[in-house]
Amino acid sequence: MQSVQGKLENLFLIGIVIAFLLFVLMELRAAWSDFWTPEAEAEKPEQTREPSPPFAEDLIERGKLVLEAQGCLACHNLDLQGGVLAPSLDNVGVRRNAQWLREKLIDPHGKLSGTLMPAYDYLSEEELEALVAFLGTLTPERPSPDNTGEARIEIPTDEQGNPRFTPDQVERGKLLFQQQGCIGCHAINGIYAGGPVGPNLTREALRRRSDEWQLQHLIDPLSVYVIDGDEDATWIMPPYSSLSREDLEALVAFLQSLR
Repeated sequence: MQSVQGKLENLFLIGIVIAFLLFVLMELRAAWSDFWTPEAEAEKPEQTREPSPPFAEDLIERGKLVLEAQGCLACHNLDLQGGVLAPSLDNVGVRRNAQWLREKLIDPHGKLSGTLMPAYDYLSEEELEALVAFLGTLTPERPSPDNTGEARIEIPTDEQGNPRFTPDQVERGKLLFQQQGCIGCHAINGIYAGGPVGPNLTREALRRRSDEWQLQHLIDPLSVYVIDGDEDATWIMPPYSSLSREDLEALVAFLQSLR
């Protein structure tokens, strides 16, 4: 039989080995912490677009003049004024940062193949910077018809004064707007306090878009903004082509009643 002294010697050796292993593990942990810690991971910026920097007021005002002079409102809508061919500029300062806006102005097709938007690469550096600065101010915090007051629901009529939709359709569309997650990106003042990613739809009917445009935009959002676009191109707003015709028309009814 092994003597008591031998057993103690073995236990002592085992203790030394365990202590050594613990020491090695602690050293490895300390070395690893130089490269990563939970706190450092939590502080890492998200891999998203960097926010736009602040701009001087005079540069912002200059950008507004450039926007008007370049005829951007022939296609884009801002403060319920302008065209209906291009996306509304409402909240664009939240949707896109300065770098993205600059690249879009210089090479629109580089961002979206087949877009109707022309290139503005001929603008001077000062004009580009000013235009980007102004676009960056278009956020939910900016006073505008879209962001102030509450939505008023009024059923639209045709040229003869006949209602284009029924009250039931409008109510159905209002419910679908919530059920389909539209409030995740869009706000309608006084009805849905939605997200700022998409345009504020409080006065959507006053943008003068046709019922057909609204319907097509719901079915295939990208299709109303491009000609012969890339079939693999993506758009922020998802298509709702899986909805029934009845549901789609109800959503159109609700959108076209917002004034």
